[in-house]
Amino acid sequence: MTTSHATDDTPSRPTPSGTGHNTAGPPPAGGGIELFPVNFTTYQHDLLPDLDTETHVRAIADLLAPYGVRTTPWTVAANERNRQEVENRLGTWKQPAGGNTVLYWVGHGSADHLAHHLTPTPIDDGVTPLDVARAIGNRQRHPGNADSWAVVVLDACFSESFARAVHIELFTRYHGAGRYLLLSTAAEGYTELGAFTRALHRALNITFPTKRAIGLSSLGRELASNLEGFFDDLTVDDQRDQLVSLTLNAATAVSGPLDQLAELQAVIDQLPADEQRHFLPKATGAELGELAWYFHGRTEERDRILRWLTTATSGALVISGPAGSGKSALLGHVLLHTNTRLRDLLIRHGHLQSIPAGIPCPDDPFDLVAHLAGLTPGRTLHLIAEAAGLTDLAQQAADGQPPADLTSRLLTELRERRTPLTLLFDALDEAEQPLVIADQLLRPLAALPDVRLIIGTRRSTSEGPDQPATDDTDILDTLRPRPDAAHGPGTGVLPDVEVSRDPDAIAGYLRAKLHAAKHRGILRADYSLIEEAVRRLVTDHRQGDAEPQQFLYARLAAHELLNDPTLLIDPTPLIGRTHRQLFTRALERLHRTDPHYTPLLKALGLAQGRGLPDQDGIWARAADALTTAHVGTGASIPDLLRDAAPYLALDQEHDQSVYRLAHRTFTEHFTTAPETAQAHAHLTTALTRHTRAMSDGASPPPEAVSPYIRHHLAAHARRGHTAGALGTLADHPDVLDILDLTSITAAALHHSLSPNELPPAIAGTVLLQHEAHRSATAGWPSSDAVSWRRWWRRLGTTNIQGTPPPIETLPHSSHEPPATLIAGAVQKRHLHLQLTGHDGIVRAVAVFAAPDGSP
Repeated sequence: MTTSHATDDTPSRPTPSGTGHNTAGPPPAGGGIELFPVNFTTYQHDLLPDLDTETHVRAIADLLAPYGVRTTPWTVAANERNRQEVENRLGTWKQPAGGNTVLYWVGHGSADHLAHHLTPTPIDDGVTPLDVARAIGNRQRHPGNADSWAVVVLDACFSESFARAVHIELFTRYHGAGRYLLLSTAAEGYTELGAFTRALHRALNITFPTKRAIGLSSLGRELASNLEGFFDDLTVDDQRDQLVSLTLNAATAVSGPLDQLAELQAVIDQLPADEQRHFLPKATGAELGELAWYFHGRTEERDRILRWLTTATSGALVISGPAGSGKSALLGHVLLHTNTRLRDLLIRHGHLQSIPAGIPCPDDPFDLVAHLAGLTPGRTLHLIAEAAGLTDLAQQAADGQPPADLTSRLLTELRERRTPLTLLFDALDEAEQPLVIADQLLRPLAALPDVRLIIGTRRSTSEGPDQPATDDTDILDTLRPRPDAAHGPGTGVLPDVEVSRDPDAIAGYLRAKLHAAKHRGILRADYSLIEEAVRRLVTDHRQGDAEPQQFLYARLAAHELLNDPTLLIDPTPLIGRTHRQLFTRALERLHRTDPHYTPLLKALGLAQGRGLPDQDGIWARAADALTTAHVGTGASIPDLLRDAAPYLALDQEHDQSVYRLAHRTFTEHFTTAPETAQAHAHLTTALTRHTRAMSDGASPPPEAVSPYIRHHLAAHARRGHTAGALGTLADHPDVLDILDLTSITAAALHHSLSPNELPPAIAGTVLLQHEAHRSATAGWPSSDAVSWRRWWRRLGTTNIQGTPPPIETLPHSSHEPPATLIAGAVQKRHLHLQLTGHDGIVRAVAVFAAPDGSP
């Protein structure tokens, strides 16, 4: 049976106009889904309690509304839904309808039967697995349904056993039936009414929010993981069978802090469905900074950027300033004004003021807008090649070919094609290797004709909020053009816009933020009280040695005021505080709300790349590794996204939705802690165990492993090397052999590591990475590529240590390696990186200083 709980607080996304669950008729053009409930609310026998299933049918319809859902209601009265009416209902569903469908069965059940209104207790009579399999099989085999998929959800107690029996019947009796996803909501016992609704909400709005198209197999795995039930996805294909959104979700258009995305979504949800459907921002994935209706001041800086965009045909314009000064907000403001669809929409609805007459404002000038936080040189090159339409080059970069091999080709092709290209990069200082990206990619790009770059960055890699001012300008020096070979870095003129402290802009932002909260009923305070608090925060901040407040200070202070309105009466606890102190205050408040929030936030602070995905349970596993409880933090993720929205940002990487802290200052709170290396070691162990658990100790297929693990586990091991993390990874070569080669190489050759600190297995992988890469790109099945990876790693290890590593059982491969290393001795080789891109004569070698000063 099904227990009935939690029917009043089921989360759902607001239903956009024109796509709600009461919509009748054919699906909207371009897609649409039929929701076909088989739901039971009353039962003749008293031992089977009544269930409020109608509430959950409506909630599911609301969740699927952005995908063009239309509900086919069961019009039979609740007390007449007997065996015959169930047969009639299933008979209607399996008729050819020419569209995608979700059959949602919800009610009481047992391992062998699903109950209808007249089913007795115990439940030993009712609808059988054969009945359900017959409906699925006949529907999916009908030629009229050949181009559509079906999702069947069995929401009843003991439904895992029932669903397994349906699966067996389908494969035994209904050959040829395909394109169906079968799910149950119960593991081995009772389920809770509403569990599926919550799991669907999490999948659509937390796990996959940045994806307009969600593959059914991926969706099924996430639902099954949350529900711990049975799922069968053997006949669906993620590239073919998808939920496709027909309306605009802010998360698919831009990335940024969660509270700002929620406000933008509220604006979008008020639009007619047709306007949403045709609203496709050109700068997809762009980060907005602070929403335009809170942005104040910076008009001179904004106008300088707009004039440069109007007049310059090549070169770079750098937007620099102290940490937290509002560089991203300024760039986001420029982006809003130059994105015609987004600009016109916001102006029309009163959220944005037009640029004054006489100030040029180009329409849609950017071919690429990228936030570089956590990006590697290879990933940055991939984005540039993709934006320029260089498909082959972009694919090679995506496949992991070292960027050093591809950079010269990128520059040559861009120089020869002579097509204008305008790129906006923010947060260069937060990239994985900012000086390498500046020196090898951005500066050479800016020297090309017809290529323009706008770059937001701190001036130096050693600059940070709440840190003493520094005269170092290594990032700006690296970006400066070099007129000829006789001049070193820093000799050319680099146009820049300096974003400095602006008290009036800070006051305007605080005032607008608090007034908006008052207007929405979130803040109850007189305007005079707000004005006095703003005045004190702006004018009384400098006490003793406190630094002048920047834009980030105002943003943090605003959220503390909204969470504790008593601070409006006396904002003294916020005055004279650093960014770090304000963030620490927020962390303490959030910890009091739920102690699980702390490891979840810490995991984001230690995340590599763009952030942590909820998909595959990666964020939850990382957080569990950072707490003594070691379990259960994942259940708090939905509430954390609500309670900590201003401090979290939604982004995407490797075609997954990922979460990160919204500002580098927040990240530095965790990365500068004394126990950081040990924390990375814990993360390395947890993610390694997770990967091994997928295949019982053998290397799993790379495509089955989370992209986050493949691309970032080596970075966690490098950062935790002083706590033994590199040894943990080397001790599990089955995991090492499926990681991205470029990520292993970058971690092993990092300037903070001595070659002597590298375990032989990792050093051997890097030594022959060029050979392993050739094997990986040979077009063989992934199992063959892994076999060759393992063979090259063992040969490299032999070269590093002089003798073969212990014998391993190699997986079978149709493209067998030439030999198996068993015993012997060779002359040891020192670790080095063989470059494969240049095959001509080397005429010069340049020496440069790493960030720690070593040559």
